[in-house]
Amino acid sequence: MEDVQISKLADQLLRDIDLRLDRALCGSQPADPRALQALLDRIEQFQPNPQLLDSRLRSFVGRLVDVYRRVLAGELACGEQVGVIFYHLAKIRGIKVVSNCLTSDLYLLVSVIDKTGRLGASDRAQWQETFFLLVWLSILVLVPFPLEKVKPGLSEALFDLSRKHLQSSGKESDAAALLTARLLSRADCATLLQRFVADNFNSLAWEQKSVFEQLGLLTTTNHLFRLCAPQTLELFGQRLLVLIANELDTPNASCLRFFVKNLGKLGVHFVRTGDYDAVEEVFNYLFDFVGHASTVIRYSVAKQLAKIAGLLPQQLRNDVVRALVAQLELSADGRVDAESIDVELFHGVLLAIGEQARTRQLDTAFLPELAALLHQTLFLEQYRVTHAVGSNVRDATCFIIWSLAKRYRTDEVGLELWRAFFRDLVLCCCFDKELIVRRAGAACVQEVVGRHGDIFDRHDRHSLKVKLVEALDYTALGQLDRAFALSLDICKMGLLEREIQAALEHAVLHRDYEIRTRAAQTLRKIGDTQLIGRYFEKEFRPGRFYVLAELLQDATELDTDKYHELFVEFTFDFHRDPFHKGEEFLHLLTVLCRHGFVPNDHELDTVFSVVRNGSDQVSRRFCELAGVLVLPEKYITKWLSYIRNGSLVAARAVGLAHWLEARLDNVLGLVAGPADAELRSCLILSLAEYLHRHDVAEHQKQTLIACLDDYTVTNRGDVGSLVRSATMKLIEANRDKFGNRALINRKLLRIAGETMERLRVAALKLAAELNGWQFAPPESDVDHFQALMNIYRAHLVQDRELSREFWKGYCFSAGSQQSLAQATNAALLAFFQAWERLDDRKTVLGDILSILKPLGTAQGRVERATKTQDACLRFLCNALELNLPLPADVAVRSIFVRVYNLTLGKTHPGRLAVAIRVFVQLAIADPADTKADCVARLSRLSKEHPAASVRLAALEALQELECDSV
Repeated sequence: MEDVQISKLADQLLRDIDLRLDRALCGSQPADPRALQALLDRIEQFQPNPQLLDSRLRSFVGRLVDVYRRVLAGELACGEQVGVIFYHLAKIRGIKVVSNCLTSDLYLLVSVIDKTGRLGASDRAQWQETFFLLVWLSILVLVPFPLEKVKPGLSEALFDLSRKHLQSSGKESDAAALLTARLLSRADCATLLQRFVADNFNSLAWEQKSVFEQLGLLTTTNHLFRLCAPQTLELFGQRLLVLIANELDTPNASCLRFFVKNLGKLGVHFVRTGDYDAVEEVFNYLFDFVGHASTVIRYSVAKQLAKIAGLLPQQLRNDVVRALVAQLELSADGRVDAESIDVELFHGVLLAIGEQARTRQLDTAFLPELAALLHQTLFLEQYRVTHAVGSNVRDATCFIIWSLAKRYRTDEVGLELWRAFFRDLVLCCCFDKELIVRRAGAACVQEVVGRHGDIFDRHDRHSLKVKLVEALDYTALGQLDRAFALSLDICKMGLLEREIQAALEHAVLHRDYEIRTRAAQTLRKIGDTQLIGRYFEKEFRPGRFYVLAELLQDATELDTDKYHELFVEFTFDFHRDPFHKGEEFLHLLTVLCRHGFVPNDHELDTVFSVVRNGSDQVSRRFCELAGVLVLPEKYITKWLSYIRNGSLVAARAVGLAHWLEARLDNVLGLVAGPADAELRSCLILSLAEYLHRHDVAEHQKQTLIACLDDYTVTNRGDVGSLVRSATMKLIEANRDKFGNRALINRKLLRIAGETMERLRVAALKLAAELNGWQFAPPESDVDHFQALMNIYRAHLVQDRELSREFWKGYCFSAGSQQSLAQATNAALLAFFQAWERLDDRKTVLGDILSILKPLGTAQGRVERATKTQDACLRFLCNALELNLPLPADVAVRSIFVRVYNLTLGKTHPGRLAVAIRVFVQLAIADPADTKADCVARLSRLSKEHPAASVRLAALEALQELECDSV
């Protein structure tokens, strides 16, 4: 998908890079980092399809070179920027491709060498610039003149420079390796090549080198095999082979990939020189790493084997394939034992065969035998303790089939094999759990159908091929549910009906939970009720109850009594058994109860054992069962006992139970009691389902509405928010059941002003819907609080009780302890905007100040009321400090008295600190009447309060008032 997107945007991106290149290279002035980063971001977008850069790549690199010429001449100082841009181009497109776009101007060779040497000696050198210069030197060194005629000692200088950077741990090492290889490949540098080999490629010298230098040397030899003639490398090849052979016993993990790449080059070299004994030796070394633990190594080995085999006669290629298959150690009948095989070895062998198929090296005589192997590996899974492996083997199998479809003609393989491949691939696309395998299988189907469509012997085969390609869509296969559904679409096309049904019948007992449940649901849609008897067996096996439950849903006449036999020996240990064992039991029991099945005590005891497993799947199935289950009194008591002991599964299903009407007060007692907040929220949401079907008494409604006042706080935070949220959902879902909405309005409008965004938005929305007020979902905190204040002015300001309850919530946002929080600022802004439009500000201020009256609350709610007073005090303080215009007829001293009373007794220092700030603002607002009282209170606090922080805050307030009066 990314390839397609970048293809559409490529032209625009290239034009954008063209325009931004000059801005990033700004000459003697420091580059704008944002302009440079914008340029690099656009280059990075070509990562999915780097070839799209090629049309303008030479132009971009040429402009970089032109700018750097001026850097070398001392005219500009943007060498670092040039290096950064060049490195990103090389990273995306590849060092070799980008290097070919560099100029080979002979006259720049000496100056570039000098510049590289100076950068290497500088601690502040940018490695990207060094990388650029080394790559440029790898092109300049190819000048068609002897280097010694350009400047005496030049070849030695280049050799020393490249060797120094070859030891680097960074990307400069890659550039230095390319430079070293191109230098040593020159005819006039033969002595340097001999010295390079003698100094580095013996076991003693090799062991003394760092890993980074070893990697640099191996990268260099990898380039040398491509650049030098076979006769030049004859002695070098044998020496390198001996070194690698010695090192392969205990290979360094970092070097192993380069050992493998060099072995591939050595094999090609020995084939060209006719040294087949050495070729055989190379093959043996590569075969040892076909099943290596690293996927990267296995891919590399497969590619190298294909490169060497491609130069051999067909008979020897066949021997290579036989040797690869022999490593699998298949049984005489060719069967693959999935549980005992080496998965990595199978993956490596299949990759190697796939590379040979991709390069059209496979002899078609092997295809029948290979097809039998692929039929098994395309569905291979090996189960470990907690997971299954084998997806890489299935992916490699798809790679082989894709290569065969792309490189071989229909008649070379045969229609029967193509049909077998098509059948297996469709099953893989629909039923494989791994997304990458499903999509790989879809790519194979497209190749098979597109290139070998003669496998369909139908008059509508052309339209059928189009339908198949459209059905196996890239996005449709992205979800396992949709992939299973595709199997039914393919059956409707008249294809593979028996094969798909057989695959589903097998998959319903699959070891993977997701596969077997989806297979059972899909098999039900086929509608073959004769399958019921096949799965009716007393011995429990994962998946059997589930598929029975799915198939029985569409049964018309059912003898339910015989199904007691299935459950006689069935038990569930919630400590040990997996959730899916209990889930499918509940699922089957639910379907049977819908057909009139009456569970006995053993089955009911098993139900309540399963319920002790708290998984979501079990909870969902128990909710389904609760609606059809008829329980004796002792099990109703047991259910309630489970809820009291914290069972969320039992709580979620209680609203669907038939017995709830007679025991509703018991459940409401749990809702209003001291139970865990999450449990109570589950009960409330479950009761919402009950209210859909039943009317309840007024006092029972009041109990539910009272849950909007739940502000339980534990070490997990405000867990009461779960209860409030659940209650709002209950009211919203059953709004027609709540007649008197005055109480609900008061509570919702209080919550609508509080700090928790999720709840305040939901509360305002629900209040607006209940009262028919105009309301649009807010896009920000400012929108929310402005909408809330508009509703207050329009509908609440005249109702004193409603107004006071409203401010109890609003003060929590406007008086939040996080004074710089976005919600606090939004609440204060909306308040000031509304304050200017209020007609009776004195009354509204009185509603706010009423919160500061002495507490007369019951003991259980003192803590919440105290928090409300603290929030209101901070709200008042914030408003006064922001110069709230007080009504002219308001007695400022009355505000002082309210605040003064809050500071009496053992008041928390935090409240006193806010009160002191309020005293300062009241003294400034009313210097004639209130200032003296404020100063007196502040003076006493500064001298007598036991907390040093309070004394200091009061003293600073006195100093502020003194400065203000001056």
